[in-house]
Amino acid sequence: MKIRALLSSVLMLSPILGQAVKEAPPNEAVAVAATTPIAKSSEGPLGNIKISGLYRIRPEIRQNMGFSSGSGNTNNANYVGQKLQVGFLKEFDNDVKLKITFQDSRIWGGNLASMTTLDTSIEQQALDVREAYLEFSKLAGGPLSIQVGRQKLIYGGQRLIGSLDWTNIGRSFDAVRLKYETNTNKLHAFSSIVTEGNSADVGQRTANLVDRYFSGIYNTFTGLSFMHVE
Repeated sequence: MKIRALLSSVLMLSPILGQAVKEAPPNEAVAVAATTPIAKSSEGPLGNIKISGLYRIRPEIRQNMGFSSGSGNTNNANYVGQKLQVGFLKEFDNDVKLKITFQDSRIWGGNLASMTTLDTSIEQQALDVREAYLEFSKLAGGPLSIQVGRQKLIYGGQRLIGSLDWTNIGRSFDAVRLKYETNTNKLHAFSSIVTEGNSADVGQRTANLVDRYFSGIYNTFTGLSFMHVE
């Protein structure tokens, strides 16, 4: 009964609202018309952008993590970690995707430990780029795609290759990745730069700095309903 009464009220008010807009003064009519371009902007090149965010505060207490019998354990730590992420995802009509994620990681009351790299050995990073990549899908009209830029590599249980999102910093890779994905199989081949020997980053240049690359091939077969083969 409440729903039926609500529908009746809407139907009764519709002609009244339409007449009110028609008889509105010129200045009010202009105000209504001004909202039209805002609705159309979602269809332009900057439209349909998905915005995501994350804000996490996590106190941690680490006591005798190495299970050592000595009293002077240097791994003991008590602190409050803070992580803030803001991401933007734009999907274009020609099977092109652009994603950018900014991240700020800090420890309450702490000083900045690194200014240049997403170092997972520390707990604070300040402002940096967590993700920034372009992905081109359906290459040659098939299930082949390529992803270029800073991205997360997540495979299996993340024991060997993962993004370490549970930490206060996480892990990202500056990589190129080819993906061939069907309904029953996913084949990925990637190559990333871990260390650049010619980098001139302040505080990161040493005499023994050399180029280091991390590459691999990972395949996941999902054709069986009761198990996956990786």
